[in-house]
Amino acid sequence: IPYRNGDKFGLANEKGQLVVPDRHDEIEYLKPGYFQYLNKTIRKDSSRGYREWEVKTYGLYKSNKLLIADVPFERFFVGKHFIVGSQNPYRPEKCMLYNLAGKPVLSSIAGALYFDDGRDLGELGNLDPNVTLVSIFERHDRSNTVSIAVYDHKKQAIAYWLVKDAQNFKADERMFGATHAGFSYHDEKGYHQKIIRYKNGRFEVLDRNKISAKTMDSLNKARSNRADKWPGDIIGETDFEMPPVVEEGGPGYSNIKTDDNSFYQLYKDSLFFIKTGTRKHIEKPVGSSFVFLTGNATYQQLPIIVKQNGKYGITLSNESLQFPYDSLLYFGMHFIAGKKTTGGYKFGILDRFGKETVPFEYDSIIGDAWE
Repeated sequence: IPYRNGDKFGLANEKGQLVVPDRHDEIEYLKPGYFQYLNKTIRKDSSRGYREWEVKTYGLYKSNKLLIADVPFERFFVGKHFIVGSQNPYRPEKCMLYNLAGKPVLSSIAGALYFDDGRDLGELGNLDPNVTLVSIFERHDRSNTVSIAVYDHKKQAIAYWLVKDAQNFKADERMFGATHAGFSYHDEKGYHQKIIRYKNGRFEVLDRNKISAKTMDSLNKARSNRADKWPGDIIGETDFEMPPVVEEGGPGYSNIKTDDNSFYQLYKDSLFFIKTGTRKHIEKPVGSSFVFLTGNATYQQLPIIVKQNGKYGITLSNESLQFPYDSLLYFGMHFIAGKKTTGGYKFGILDRFGKETVPFEYDSIIGDAWE
């Protein structure tokens, strides 16, 4: 439990015993068992008339154990299998990948990190529950430079690399299938067209120009089988694609993993609830708008916030849309909701099924969508 003594913060246990001395300028609760601290140091430059400036460093505790100490990352995202320290408090940019023991996994700070990237790697991230595909994005000479690694959950380390320092990386969705994804890039040796394939428990990179006719036929069948399972007319004119599933509680896009494969998808101006190959159209009331967890998203597994004339509700697959709340925010797998009363706003928490799990009796509730 964070405690304050004067201007300094430390941690106490449930019995009130001090387990981390009051030596930090701030301590923030992140999620059960994890706390982030901030230290501020004043430095002076004698060569410039003793000019002073403030330097901020951050660190991470798991209970009373110091995992990561005095780094420049303003925000830590704690996932199920890894931790990310980021200089951007909202997404993993200018960041470092750590394992759960707090040890750096990369040799240097990355420009940006994406995990099981369904946009660039199709369904590959869902094929092996024991690993996570990590895409590392940099910018060199105004060209996107991408590396892709396979992070092993058990070893808590990168098992092997699929792509290193590929410039002008571009995904080729024409070569996306149930077991593979196509892409192209430049490096010092020239232009390359590749395919990442999952086979026999391992990911591998194949040169598209050297793939045998038999292998190509197998890949084409994997694509057609996928199309048969999820026909394009479920959503509309384009091929249907399963949305990516991100690390629960960790960095990613708009998705938060639920316990089934159902999800909501926006197609043009219509919203559909998709589950096991079936769809249900959700009527959109006049003057309302959908608010996704990520602003430019078109699908997510968590119910979607809906706004109409300053009132809010959530999409529930078995109910028509209602707007009983005066404010509504995403809170991990839950929602923080507010209602106007004669005594002012009162706040509570809804679960993802719309059930009020925390009563509306609080003047404020502060949450974080990454929890």
